[in-house]
Amino acid sequence: GFMAGIQQNTDKNEKLKLTNQFLRFGELFASVPELKKGDVMTNDWIPGVGTVFALNGKRMGEAYPDVAFYNALLRIWLGEKPVDSNLKKALMGDKE
Repeated sequence: GFMAGIQQNTDKNEKLKLTNQFLRFGELFASVPELKKGDVMTNDWIPGVGTVFALNGKRMGEAYPDVAFYNALLRIWLGEKPVDSNLKKALMGDKE
């Protein structure tokens, strides 16, 4: 879902600019053992640090310093073509 969301919501030039960060993110995600019900994986933008990921409260890897990378991640769920339109509606408070 992550990669589909990035493909659907990020233009070609931005993808080229962020390729190294996307590759690094793919390696990070591949290093995660199978997620189980109840696991919580978060990504947060911390000003002056960058995008950080955590699994069940434990930080994973180094920060991704480019805010464009964080924005690309947000568009997976909140972009024009989210991977789950019902989730987008719920996140945005749409009651329809």
